[in-house]
Parts: sequence; structure tokens; C-alpha cells
Amino acid sequence: MSQVPYAESSAWQRSFHSPYFNASHMRLRTVMRAFFNTHVPTAYAEAMEESGEQPPLELFRKMGEAGILAARIGPGEHMNLPGVPRLNDIPPDQFDYFHELIVHEEIARIGTPGACFVWVCWVRVIARCLVHPASSLPSLTYGIRNVYFS
Repeated sequence: MSQVPYAESSAWQRSFHSPYFNASHMRLRTVMRAFFNTHVPTAYAEAMEESGEQPPLELFRKMGEAGILAARIGPGEHMNLPGVPRLNDIPPDQFDYFHELIVHEEIARIGTPGACFVWVCWVRVIARCLVHPASSLPSLTYGIRNVYFS
């Protein structure tokens, strides 16, 4: 975590006790930060933003395999569907909105609104619309299937 004062929520300071965040939240933040620092370094994200390119499908697949795409839909019954990957091995019944919040915050740290917007729209809008025909959801949350509007 950052050593810069107020760069992180006070909930992440070692001396602060939060009634909302527990050890699984701390582990998740560490894993998410490492994932995005590895797979979406700042220079890469900025180049993608400047060129106007869509994030590559391979990155969606990596996010899907890590459980990030499913986590961005939030807690719910979709987490129990067969084939939906678990984020950081968090059991579906323990996954909460604070876990989802951490994923959103770490994606936002990338600092490129265009790429973040693509991921937000893809999951929050498209996947939610397709949740009811549940047979589509596992392939969407793995990043295997992509959806386009025209």
C-alpha cells in the first residue's frame, strides 16, 4: 500500500480497525494491485488510451480467469453458477460489496477513463442484462465471449 498520506483509505492503515474490512479484503486488495500492475502497467494503459484502442480480448480473458469480471457484477446468485471463477478463492457466500468495491477501486487506479469505462460497461451493463439467461454468464465472466452493440 502507498506510504503517501491520504493516498489510500484509512481502512488500509495497519493501526486502523475497520468493522467492514477483514483479512480477506486486505488480501484481495494486494492481489488486485499486483494483477493490474503486472497486466495493465500505467504506460500500457496510457498508450491504449491515447490510441483509442479497445483493451485486447486476451486481457479480458485474464481478468475473467482471475474472477475479476464476475466480481464486478457484485455479490449474488451468479457467483454460485457452475463455471463462474472465484475471485482470490473467496467463497461465494462470503463475497460482499466491499470486495466488489476493492476491485472497482483498483481498476480505477489505472487512471485511464477510457479503458476503465470499457470494463465497467462490459460488466455492469452487458453482463447484468444477460444474467437471466444464465447459460451465457460463465463464458462472459471468463472473458471468452464478447458482446457488441451497434
